[in-house]
Amino acid sequence: MRARRATAMAGLLAAAALTACDGTASSAGPPGRSPTGPATPSKTSSAPETTSASPTATVVPAGGKSIEFTNFAITMPAGWKVLRFDTLGGGASEQDTVTGGEIVVHSFPRIGHDTLDSFVRPYLKRRNQDGNHLQRLDDRVVDGVEGYVLQGTDTADNFAYEYGTLYGDQEVHIEFYYRLKNDPSADPFAIIEPVLAALDWK
Repeated sequence: MRARRATAMAGLLAAAALTACDGTASSAGPPGRSPTGPATPSKTSSAPETTSASPTATVVPAGGKSIEFTNFAITMPAGWKVLRFDTLGGGASEQDTVTGGEIVVHSFPRIGHDTLDSFVRPYLKRRNQDGNHLQRLDDRVVDGVEGYVLQGTDTADNFAYEYGTLYGDQEVHIEFYYRLKNDPSADPFAIIEPVLAALDWK
């Protein structure tokens, strides 16, 4: 991943060397996170925000390479270079040097939060303290699982969108980044919606 993702991925990169999609898993967890006991998987959340619709049937799911995690699988866009770090995370990068799209996926052991609200409030605060400019939008449901949505810009003033949730014993983050200032006509949701439509919870 590029330098602008250094803060968000520091724990992950410290724990595992970059490998191919079928790389060897690492047992090391990210710094500052202590795993808790498994929680019961749930396809609902008690977060009070209005939930937006899931990706509709008219969205064609992404058709590239799939990345498998403990509790879910996610498919990257066709033609994107897929990077896999270990069981904690992976992602993909677009081969267009103008918009430079990136997708980053993290799956960490959850740290004891019972609701999206109790997790997202401090998480969003930390992200913005790191130099991002993100706002929480209405929650949305993806493949039957309610999650939070953050949108804004990252530390390099690039478009940023994140869907995440607490699922089973995992804290899941799916982040999208685009250099829209290089091509304001580019539509990041032409990538975001197909990738989320291809998300498959186990």
